[in-house]
Amino acid sequence: ILAGAAIFILFVPHLKIFFFQFREKGVEGWLGKPGNDFILDYIGYVFHFSPYVMVIIAGIVLAGIISGQTRLLFRNRFFYISMAWFILPFLIGFFYSRYVSAVLQLRVLIFYFPFLLFLFTGNLPELKKPVKIALPLLICLVVSLTLVFERQYYRLFYNSRFKELIIETDLTLKRHEAENCLVIMDSHKRISDYYYDKLDIHYDHYHFKDFAGKKEFIELMDQSSREYLSLGGDSHSELVLPNIILDNYPVMKTKIDYHGGNYYLFSKHDTLPGPYRFTSLNAFDRNAEYWSYGIDSLYVDSGAASNRSSYFMDSQHEFGPTFSMPLRELAEHKNDLIDISVSVRNIDSLNNSLLVLSLKGKKGIVAWTAGYFSDFDPLSGEWYTVYHTFRPGKHFRNRSLQLEVYVWNNERNSFLMDDFSVKVRPGNTVLYGLRQKI
Repeated sequence: ILAGAAIFILFVPHLKIFFFQFREKGVEGWLGKPGNDFILDYIGYVFHFSPYVMVIIAGIVLAGIISGQTRLLFRNRFFYISMAWFILPFLIGFFYSRYVSAVLQLRVLIFYFPFLLFLFTGNLPELKKPVKIALPLLICLVVSLTLVFERQYYRLFYNSRFKELIIETDLTLKRHEAENCLVIMDSHKRISDYYYDKLDIHYDHYHFKDFAGKKEFIELMDQSSREYLSLGGDSHSELVLPNIILDNYPVMKTKIDYHGGNYYLFSKHDTLPGPYRFTSLNAFDRNAEYWSYGIDSLYVDSGAASNRSSYFMDSQHEFGPTFSMPLRELAEHKNDLIDISVSVRNIDSLNNSLLVLSLKGKKGIVAWTAGYFSDFDPLSGEWYTVYHTFRPGKHFRNRSLQLEVYVWNNERNSFLMDDFSVKVRPGNTVLYGLRQKI
């Protein structure tokens, strides 16, 4: 009682901060709302997403059931206390996050995790001394090995992506000579500056956020005569950057995955296989698999970006031909990257159309993203390319989703389009590896 009173008295000076934070209603600016499967993700996370750990937990529960200890457990008030101290904080955080503002994340349940363990282990019968020694040793061994080898903890947690991006870029410049490399960095500036000074590594480079927009970035690549392009980016980098770069530097020589980031080295002329595991191109000169066929009168036999035909969109046509394919047949991993692009030539002076990718489920659209033509239009009247990239993420779990790609002529502009492509390349399997299954 005295300790409780002391805690309250000592907390009084912080009440102003508490009520301010309470009025802010959470951190939804950067934290997403939990899904209905949050608790399953949490159970997987705390047990390393490992079948070996799950077997041990299942064995402990089964031993209690066989011994009859489980029946006694249900009569023990500490079982219900443990249940309440885990389930109540979870339910409060879950429903507050869903209906008010997001606050629930994995770390919120750190202090309640022991009560979850009590629920699983509280039904163990009285064990003989050798078993009491062997079982904890077995648990420690399995959990340690799965942490190191399955979860790759030391590889992911002890390597700063900001530091590794700088080191890898420096190695590239030494290997291929700085004058042959165009260097783009897209990681946290302040943290990167710290590592530049700490490592005493300095080299000329562009930071992507210094460009006024994607048009300026594309213009730099178009004007560059350098053989290689080095790109270092963190998890906040725009997914579309490698998609754009591959049109100018079509060979991906190097791809290194980090927790929270990637390093790439692209080349103009090296003879290596492309990074894509799936490619579909609609050049509007023949029927293409997975594509709906447009209206015959809109196929144009001259003025194409490549080959012979292009497709004409005008005020009478809001949508063009559509690519459609089951998501699970297209992507193999939730972090795979789906690159889409289309070549465009404006007839109207301004074109505010969108390059759309959507996912449809049994109850309608569950995801909708788009690339804006205006972000790529150089206003020169010539052909230009619009890009967009999508990562399935949590949607990958839904086996019934259909992916659709199309152009939405939302303002009924007039323009030609050609070389409409959908491609899939392997993503970063450890991008969120500290919190998600690898």
